[in-house]
Amino acid sequence: MEKISSDHHARRAFSGAAIASLLMFVAAVAFAGGGQTALAGTNATEIQQLRDRLDEQTRRIDRLYDALGPQLAEMEERAAALKKQGAEDAALAMKEVLRLKDDAFVSILIFIPHTPLLAVSQNDGTVKLVSPQPGIGETTLTGLDGNALCLAASADGKKIFAGTQTGSIFAWQENATNARKIFAWRDWPVTALAVSPDGARLVCACNGNYGTNRVWLGPDESLLAIEVASGKKIWGGKAGRCDFQAVSFAGDGKTVAVVQGDAVGLLDAGTGRTLGRLEHEKHSSGPLSTAMSRDGKLCAVGYAPKDVGIWDVREGKCLRLLGAHNNWVVALAFSPDGSLLVTSAGDSTASVWDVATGREVGRLRFGDGSAYIDSVSVSDDGRWCAAGRRGEYVVLEMPQVTIGKEN
Repeated sequence: MEKISSDHHARRAFSGAAIASLLMFVAAVAFAGGGQTALAGTNATEIQQLRDRLDEQTRRIDRLYDALGPQLAEMEERAAALKKQGAEDAALAMKEVLRLKDDAFVSILIFIPHTPLLAVSQNDGTVKLVSPQPGIGETTLTGLDGNALCLAASADGKKIFAGTQTGSIFAWQENATNARKIFAWRDWPVTALAVSPDGARLVCACNGNYGTNRVWLGPDESLLAIEVASGKKIWGGKAGRCDFQAVSFAGDGKTVAVVQGDAVGLLDAGTGRTLGRLEHEKHSSGPLSTAMSRDGKLCAVGYAPKDVGIWDVREGKCLRLLGAHNNWVVALAFSPDGSLLVTSAGDSTASVWDVATGREVGRLRFGDGSAYIDSVSVSDDGRWCAAGRRGEYVVLEMPQVTIGKEN
């Protein structure tokens, strides 16, 4: 009832203003030339015409309010939310070091440890090495049989790996620019890749594809551990999801986290044996992304539609559930010391979080809308973070915060 009354008063206010304007006009006509005879004859006709026009305008205003009235409150709420969002974005903004719009960029990137280089996948089947530091030229890595859908690097930065859309895994070693194929997975796209810290083993996951009659097909084993030197399979298993795949090694190389159907599985990296499962009762549909801290104590898990869980690996307990985004959380990366976590989602944002408190301490927004920020990475020294969506990537300085201290 209050809203209807408000709309009614708005109409009355508009009509009253129009009538007041009309009366002023009539007075001017009536007394023009110092007399009152102006109201006679044709002037009376003109006044009636004005009254008719005013009535029609009032009816139009009524129709406009009837059409838009229910949406006005929602529009006002949306405007207030955007204003608040803009203020938060400004308060959490991080210093940009590099921003490149690159139509060839396919949204996958990683920092290479012990170097100032960022590896970015291109739609021509190459990988570019770029640096946020001035004076360091680009290098192009070649030799793939398709676009790289995932990238990984050994802890010493001497080996870079790529999984391609055609189902192959390649490696560049010791500054080589032409890749060596180390494994072929038939035609299943390799969509997730993690390398042990010593660079000796890979754990990778693949996606399926549509066969004849648009039937979705997938391999019997969608998760494999591979020996880098020989290309031989060490063990195999099921990744568990056909839409999202993610794998992450702990810093000691003993444990690997894998996105499975309704949980993140913690596996023995040497045998593939399940050591534990991180399953949240609030997210029965399962996780989308995962990352382990270097010390192996924490595992971050991204969910739909917006949450990020921070888990104690040894206890199998969720320490904190962050309402981090406004869409599916698809990429995660810890800082080297595990104190900060970078997240990104399908809401055009990447954020940085204080792990101990759950406080957001940095944010990057790629304009408006709901674009997926498909990859994030943190440099080996913890100085920079990078985030990328198709056609654009940004490098920023990591926020300087007092870790674990609430505002």
